[in-house]
Amino acid sequence: MKHHLLLIFYFLPLFYVTHTYGQANISGTINTYAQVTAINYGTSELTLNSSVGFALGDLVLLIQMQGATIQTGNTSTFGEVTSYNGVGQYELSTICEINGNTLRMENTFSNTVYNVGSGLQLIRVPVYNTGADVTATLTGTAWNGTTGGVLALAVNGVLEINAPIEMDGKGFRGGGYEDHGNCFFLNNYDDYYYSQAANNGGKKGEGIAAYIANRDYGRGKQANGGGGGNNHNAGGGGGSNATRGGSGGHQLRAGFGQCAGDKAGQGGWNLNTTNRLFMGGGGGAGQGNNGGGEGGANGGGIILIIADEIDNNSGDIISANGNNGIQANFDGAGGGGGGGSIHLEVTTFTNNLTVQARGGNGGNVDNQNTANCMGPGGGGSGGVIKSSTILPVNVTTNVSGGPSGNSLNVGSGCLAGAGGAQNSTGGNAGPVAVITTIPQSTTSSGCVLPVEWLSVDAKAYPRHTNISWSLAREWNNEFFTVERSFDGSAFEELANLPAGGTTYESTTYAWQDPYPIAGKTYYRIRQTDFNGNTSLSEVVEVVPKGVFQASLFPNPLSEGQLMLRINLPKKTPVRITAYNQVGQQIIYHKSVLAPGLQDLPMDFGHLPAGLYQVRIQTEGRQQTLPLIVR
Repeated sequence: MKHHLLLIFYFLPLFYVTHTYGQANISGTINTYAQVTAINYGTSELTLNSSVGFALGDLVLLIQMQGATIQTGNTSTFGEVTSYNGVGQYELSTICEINGNTLRMENTFSNTVYNVGSGLQLIRVPVYNTGADVTATLTGTAWNGTTGGVLALAVNGVLEINAPIEMDGKGFRGGGYEDHGNCFFLNNYDDYYYSQAANNGGKKGEGIAAYIANRDYGRGKQANGGGGGNNHNAGGGGGSNATRGGSGGHQLRAGFGQCAGDKAGQGGWNLNTTNRLFMGGGGGAGQGNNGGGEGGANGGGIILIIADEIDNNSGDIISANGNNGIQANFDGAGGGGGGGSIHLEVTTFTNNLTVQARGGNGGNVDNQNTANCMGPGGGGSGGVIKSSTILPVNVTTNVSGGPSGNSLNVGSGCLAGAGGAQNSTGGNAGPVAVITTIPQSTTSSGCVLPVEWLSVDAKAYPRHTNISWSLAREWNNEFFTVERSFDGSAFEELANLPAGGTTYESTTYAWQDPYPIAGKTYYRIRQTDFNGNTSLSEVVEVVPKGVFQASLFPNPLSEGQLMLRINLPKKTPVRITAYNQVGQQIIYHKSVLAPGLQDLPMDFGHLPAGLYQVRIQTEGRQQTLPLIVR
């Protein structure tokens, strides 16, 4: 019996454009963070709480977030920094060996005063070798007390900005609000620290020094964290960075038998930012007993960008601002967050760009038309902007401090205004712009990367896709594996190619995929050295142009509709021929098909179970596909 092939055509107009994965589209969170639990200076090794997300050859940032020593006496100097220790120091390095959660760096450490018990973290810094495009808000993970608070990236080429780059409010955390009991009017409540149990002061804002047990409340500053307002209803101080935060406001009028509330939170201490990067300090919490107070605002985080050029196409900004304090109701308000830090290792700036590390506003207070004016929050200080070059006139910087909060809706006998709260001392100050470079050691640790990747490229042609890759050097390198993916996640191996062993000169390799698939395709190269260690190149994507490609699905066919997926570069006649196991032609059909990718239902009738060959022929090209019928 002769079977007929019935083709029903659905014409899907598609436009194919060859695209090499030049610029990476980036957004969201791109960094990986890990806590450093041990450091060995002699072997250049770091032990992490988890090495998940780190790989050989990764560029990484080692940075100390906390660990300063402060004054601890019950005086106005409480919280002033007496020793920075390793806090704020940072450096770039490269991972050259991974053994469980222990990573060995390619070079020795530049700094040798890190403290693993005080917020020392390792951050993976993605490197985009052929440029990057910020397509939606680019940010980092907020500081959680152990890791986060930093956004870092490196771009060889142009970083195009088409969406904001921001770390606003992702630095040190503001002191949380806690409702306290009523005060006793004969007490002064003028200490600079209290325990939580004392109920006599708001929580201090977080800063570069860790909290001291039973001294983490009250008006004394916590390094660059603002102090909490004291009993009764005093406002919290603003967080700081390079300049001091503003102090909180006090209660302006107290009736007979009530506490004065004139001991507001101090502003955060001004830090020495030379060769260091700090997050903005958190604002101190306001004190309250009516459930209407507010905690301090978070400080700004850290942004580190390395790029040949920044091209701001959209008018968006780069910012690490401190958050504003939240309005309180009939209780003390919290201080604003201090501005964060931005470090730019950029040669050229194209188009106008605004870079901000502003301090946050102090929180206002709604007094609900009463005579007792509660204390608003102090303003957070501005942050720091560092640049490896003198910034051109088309780059506008803003590190202004935030204004203090105000007392609102005041009643008879109480004057509206700031209630003694102060703007940060960084208000309207110029940027702390320092010509600097990121510290990194050039002394080898003796640990050598198997390869140093330079670039990977994929280019589509009508009948094949060409994949090429370049390396700056190879060490003990045995072979490469070319891998392909349909979705950029699950990869299949296509070919193995011998590598160059050991060479200190740049090398370039190439391979052709003779059977490219229709639609977007992802490629990467896996390198394997003689001891079994591997490293991966970046992933590149390509959309074929003019590729003739056909496939059958489902295959094997047991039930349901058989489909032919075919991609054609132009309108052309197509001949489809099917053969049985002994080579007899059992089906023949000829049709003219439109260009593009299309799925065509095929009716083979009721073919007996067995193996068939389906030949697809067009002008000068053909492909034979096996088909199993069950």
